[in-house]
Amino acid sequence: MTLSKGQQAIALMAVLGLGGGFWFWKYPASQLSQELNSHRAQLADLESKIAVAKARAERLDVLQAEKAALEQEVRELEHRLPAVKEVPKLLRILTKDAQKHRITMSTLSPQAVVSQQYFNEVPFNVTLTTTYHALARFLAALGQGERLIGARNLVLNAASSKDDPTTTVNVTVTLVAYTFKG
Repeated sequence: MTLSKGQQAIALMAVLGLGGGFWFWKYPASQLSQELNSHRAQLADLESKIAVAKARAERLDVLQAEKAALEQEVRELEHRLPAVKEVPKLLRILTKDAQKHRITMSTLSPQAVVSQQYFNEVPFNVTLTTTYHALARFLAALGQGERLIGARNLVLNAASSKDDPTTTVNVTVTLVAYTFKG
């Protein structure tokens, strides 16, 4: 069977078309497919980042409120635990609370500052004359006051006061104020 020149030309065109289609499919189309897959992966990555950003944006108001509350708490803690000694203020606190609880403060002597890892201790040796209950109220007021003040080395001695029957005890105590070491 012999093919006419027209049929040969059609067959040649068909073979060349199939060869060209195969070549296009094998090389440029596969590269385009790889680029398309790469772009799809980038798109998926960007969509996941957008989803995370949207979730964070939704929590922004909550986080800002938490931040404001924490900043307020830090200000309050800095007031209770300042970075400086503020000895005059401490003396005012001690004398005001002693007067409020009807305590006679006979000595108040500041001692050397004791440095700890995160804070400093500012001790004061104090001698008081009072009743047991007034002493308890005084120490409770200091412990719950605006500054962190603790009591150490509490020594109680019975007082013999004929002039004032409500005075029942002489007290020697070390009161310790704390400052932040920043």
